[in-house]
This record gives sequence, structure tokens and C-alpha cells, in this order.
Amino acid sequence: MAEQAISLLELQNNIQSAIRNNLDMHYWVIAEISELNVNYRGHCYLSLVEKNKTGDNVKAKARAIIWASRYRMLSAYFQSGSGENMKAGIKVMVKVTVDYHELYGLSLQIIDIDPTYTLGDIERRRRETIQQLEDAGIMDMNKTLEPPLLIQNIAVISSDTAAGFGDFVAQIETNSKHYKYKLHLYKAAMQGIDTQKTVIKALEAIYSAETDYDVVVIIRGGGSRTDLAAFDNFEIASNIAQFPIPVLSGIGHERDASVVDLVAFKHLKTPTAVAEFILEHTEGLEESLDYELDRLLDVTRLFIENQENKLNRLNTIFIPTVKRALANQTNQLNFQANKLHRSIRANLFAKASRVNQLEYQIKSNLNALFKANSNNLDKQTTHLISATKAFISTQNIQLDKLEQSTLANDPKHLLEKGYSLTTKNGKRIDSVKSLTKGETIKTWFKDGTMDSEIL
Repeated sequence: MAEQAISLLELQNNIQSAIRNNLDMHYWVIAEISELNVNYRGHCYLSLVEKNKTGDNVKAKARAIIWASRYRMLSAYFQSGSGENMKAGIKVMVKVTVDYHELYGLSLQIIDIDPTYTLGDIERRRRETIQQLEDAGIMDMNKTLEPPLLIQNIAVISSDTAAGFGDFVAQIETNSKHYKYKLHLYKAAMQGIDTQKTVIKALEAIYSAETDYDVVVIIRGGGSRTDLAAFDNFEIASNIAQFPIPVLSGIGHERDASVVDLVAFKHLKTPTAVAEFILEHTEGLEESLDYELDRLLDVTRLFIENQENKLNRLNTIFIPTVKRALANQTNQLNFQANKLHRSIRANLFAKASRVNQLEYQIKSNLNALFKANSNNLDKQTTHLISATKAFISTQNIQLDKLEQSTLANDPKHLLEKGYSLTTKNGKRIDSVKSLTKGETIKTWFKDGTMDSEIL
């Protein structure tokens, strides 16, 4: 026969008595808030959990309550001490009493909270992430990238409903300089348990995109320190640290920098500050180009002035030299022409004298022949006179041709006909073989001369 049975209520009372008689009045407990709800009466109902080191599995779970009167006091105390609101997802150290109710079972009643522990836990995890990044040697990888001179294509990681995203877009699109940018939003959760997964997914999508982005911007609209705890996550930080495009962070926390801020190429306090950084970068490029343009114009003007001065100096030296050379060449040409005229005249006089001598000799011979042969005189005389006239005519023709040839070869006459005369060092050039590269020659025309250099 079974032992004497007891009622369920008796069992519950026994459990309640055992807890009250064997447990301390209170305990300080470390746990993570997984759920938190405040009902219409002001009572706060929580679920506390303990997870394994990786945060994947729940090892323990308990219900807890903070009565309305105490909740108002503890929530204000926690907020003033940590700068955060009590909410799901944060780790806390709370002072509890253990209670067992016959209807509601085991529960913990929270009577106190230590806000410094929550801050310390966040900071501890932050330091651990930083140490992991430093040990892996990737802490400053994104900072070493070279940003493009001109930022135009911008990939934005944010929530489309975040106020910070709207501020960023407004600042970029309504800038006073009217700079144009191409923005592409990659949606991601900016707080909560989905932050790690969605941010990394956005980075992977940007890396695989066909667009060559100039920078990646990750922004959100402010928030408490615990809201930003996700950005102390090693997986997010390591992905950003090793990302091949410069990352600009503006996740909106004025007092502290998250680990993402530390590994990003550039950390700005707010989304608006990120937009201002991009605009200032573009403005700096514009100013640099303006400066280089002004500098180029100054150098060009100086070069032109120097060349003009050189030309003026060359003109001062060259023009008198050319005039002197032209005068010398003109004198030489006149001298040669006069010399040629004298030679032609002397030749003509010599020919005329020879003709006169021949005519005299012929007349003498005729007289002798006349006297010697009077019978044949008329016939011979006639024949001789005809031959003499023919000879004289031939000689005159030859003399005319010689004179015409001489006049045709007169330099002045040739120049007047459109021909040119080329000299080197004052001497006429009659063969191209006498020229050497680099020498200067002078060409005479009817209206002037021109110097040339042999190439």
C-alpha cells in the first residue's frame, strides 16, 4: 500500500517553508534581463536568464518582480547611476529575495540594483573585444586605407526609419555647395539582437555589389550606452576593421566611442557630422583644385613674360646684326655686278677690235689680190665681200648671243625674273653637296634676303 498522500497545497506549503527556513533573507544575483514589462499598476515583471559564454544557450531562467513603489525608485536610481534605462538585453546585478507562491510558483522579488555593475560589464566586454582585435592584428587595418580624392558613391548601413539616417540624407542632399552624391541604403538593425547579423549581411552585400563605392557610412540616431553595446561586438568590429573600403562611423554617442568607432577609418559623433565630413572633404578637393589652377596660371604667366623678355632681347641683338649682314651682302652683290659689267664690256671691245683688224686685213688682201689678179678681181671681190659680210654677220650674231647670255646671267637680272641666289659666307652655292647640317645660308630675292639653317 502507498505511503500516506498529501494534497498539492500541502506540498506547496512545505516547499515554501523549506525555502524560508533554509535560504538567506536575500542574495545579490547576476543575470541578464531577457524580458521586461510594466503593467498598468506600475508593477515591473521580468525574466532573468543566464547564458553560456557564447551567448547561444540559456543555462538558467527565473521570473522576477519589482513592485510599483520600489520600481519607481530603482528605475530612477539605475538611470541616474548608469545613464541607461532598465530594459531587455542588459546584464544586471540585483538584490533579490526568494519567494514561493502556491499559485505562481518560484519567483524572485528585486529589492535593490547596482548600476555600476551594468556599466562595468559593458566596459569589460568592450575591453575584451578590443584585446581580441589587437591580438588578431586587425585593429587599425581600415584606418590605413587611402580614401579617394573625390567621394561620390556612398554605401549607407542604417535603418531606414532611424532619425539619424534622415538627418544624414537631408544634410547631404541640401548642401549649400550643391555637390551631388549617389547614396545606396543597406538596411540593418541598429540595436538589439539582430544588429550583428544584419550589419554583417549589409557589409557582405556592399562587398559583392557591382558598384565601386568610395566609402561606407554606418549611422544611427543616438541612444544610450547599452543601446550601443552591439557595436562593441567582435564580429561586427572585425568585419569593419578588415573591410577594403574606408568606413565612416556616426552612431550617435557623444560621450563614449564604441569599438566600431575605434576600428573605423573615421569616427564622427553623429550622422550629421559624417555628412559634414564628406562635404568638407569635397570642398577641400575643390579648394585644392582652385589653388593648383591659380598656381598653374601664375606659372604660365611668368613663363610667357620670360619668353617675351627673351624675344625682346633677341630682337635688340638680332635686328641690327641682320641689317649689317644685309648691307654687306648688298655691297658684295653690287660689286660682283659691276665687275661682271666691266668684264662684258671689255670682252665686247676686244671682239670689236678683232673684227676691225680682220676687216683691215681683208681690205689689204683684196687690194693685193686686185693688183695681182686684175682679171679675176671683180669676181673675187664680189665673193670676198659676200663672205666677209657673212662672217661679220655671224660674228655679230655670236656677239649678240654672248651679250644676251652675259646679261641673262647677271645676278640682278636673274633676281628680277623671280629667281633666287643662295650664298654661304658670301660665296655663291652651286651644289647641295657643299652644305653641312647646322650651317646657315643666305638666300637673295629681288626684294630682300632670308637666312636658313640646314637641318
